Amino acid sequence: MKLFFTFYSKESIPKLHHFFNHYRNLGVTNFYAIYHTYEEHSKDVLDYVMKNAMVVKIWDGVFNEHIKMKHINDARLKFSSYGEWSFTVDCDEFINISFNDLNKVVNSDANYVKFTLIDRVSKPSLKEITIEEDIEITFPYYSYITYSLLEGATSKVPLSVREVILGLGYHDVIGEQEQVVNLIKHPINGYINHFKWDSDIIYTMHDRITNRLIDDGSADDYIEECEVALSLDYDNVITYDKPLGMKLLFIVWSLQDYNMLKQFFIHYRTLGVTKFYCIFHTYGMEDNFIYDFVKQNAEIVHHWDEKYTTEWECKLKNKYKREICDDENEWVWCVDADEFVDVSQDFVREVIRSDSNYVNGWMVDRFSEDGLIVPLDDNMFKQFPIRTHYTRFMLNGSAAKLTLTRSYVLIGVGHHVVLNELYDYGLKDERNLIPYNNSEETWIEVAHIKWHHHLLEEIYNKFTKTMNLCQYSAREMGVFVLDYCYKKKPITEIIKDVRI
Repeated sequence: MKLFFTFYSKESIPKLHHFFNHYRNLGVTNFYAIYHTYEEHSKDVLDYVMKNAMVVKIWDGVFNEHIKMKHINDARLKFSSYGEWSFTVDCDEFINISFNDLNKVVNSDANYVKFTLIDRVSKPSLKEITIEEDIEITFPYYSYITYSLLEGATSKVPLSVREVILGLGYHDVIGEQEQVVNLIKHPINGYINHFKWDSDIIYTMHDRITNRLIDDGSADDYIEECEVALSLDYDNVITYDKPLGMKLLFIVWSLQDYNMLKQFFIHYRTLGVTKFYCIFHTYGMEDNFIYDFVKQNAEIVHHWDEKYTTEWECKLKNKYKREICDDENEWVWCVDADEFVDVSQDFVREVIRSDSNYVNGWMVDRFSEDGLIVPLDDNMFKQFPIRTHYTRFMLNGSAAKLTLTRSYVLIGVGHHVVLNELYDYGLKDERNLIPYNNSEETWIEVAHIKWHHHLLEEIYNKFTKTMNLCQYSAREMGVFVLDYCYKKKPITEIIKDVRI
């Protein structure tokens, strides 16, 4: 196979050593490099790369991501054959894929894959990379610095055929209307180890700010990212075990709170989710930055441009819950964007190893004493600390939640129950339903964080634009709006009888 990458004179030679070894072990025999010569430090790195790769382009001038992508796409067209698969990655990106999965991809009808970037870190932080020690041993922990602290995009297209045109940073392919082929994404789910956070990172960030970025306004976000990276306390970043590589399906619309959505992705990544799939409900609402943000972090499998009904939601969830999985026995999350499951990754590992096929949970409404607050970009459990059974006892709504099931398990309206059959949609499965936690005392807690500043606008739009009202939604609107808006009751009084 072939691999295309860019580098400059201040790359780490030990990191390049591990980079070449990693991809040779995956079957890469030809490396094609684009050399960015601006502020050339020495020729040591160039000499090292030329011993391992063909340098096909020497590029001078200050760094520009658009120019970089043009050179990469041009090189792929020039040095690859029609329909040929190749890797396109940065020097600090090591794709995690097995030989079997790689063969499945290159022998399929697809023409690109999309993986998730996950940062690798050390304790103590920012260790030096050496040729002698395996880079995975030097950086044994996993983190989400790029996403949670720098707010950078973590989707990547590391593997594609020659004709697919890649977008900025290889984060996505360019729009279908600009492609010369019909885009077919392979369903494989995986991640890329990001070995960026080493002993050179502070120097590198200073260098990028002072020497290598363009100054025409298009680099403002990247400059800010570099400045944030320089200010981080790397010894105290949150680290995790190896991700489980799980999938999650959720429904969202354009009125979703941005900060809450950011925390939603962070929360489930810490539980081992590496691939998100979204049903985006657009009826009655215009796409906005929420749509763009979701598209950066999830694959939108369905644009739902019809009035909302619980029955149709049920059909869509069961349809795509099966389609996104490679195996019918695969465990998959299915939640709403305001549901945060309160479990650990160790708990999830135990579930996956069991013979069960679904996990029972209780929906617990979370409130802030300060009322319908504006969520901050911070832990949702801290911002909404009051646990209640408001939906269950005040609104008489169903509070059971089935958020984690095997792919084949059918879930009912609102994922409140598991079923063997959905009569109206021709879906049926006769296997026994086996709960992981049968006793109600052991049911997991599903935090329902909808009681924030967008709620009244959400209720209004549900009533006037987006949905056919079910009995529960009408009661929800009537009871809460009556108490909060007309009787002017504070949140603490509204929930006083249902606090946990």
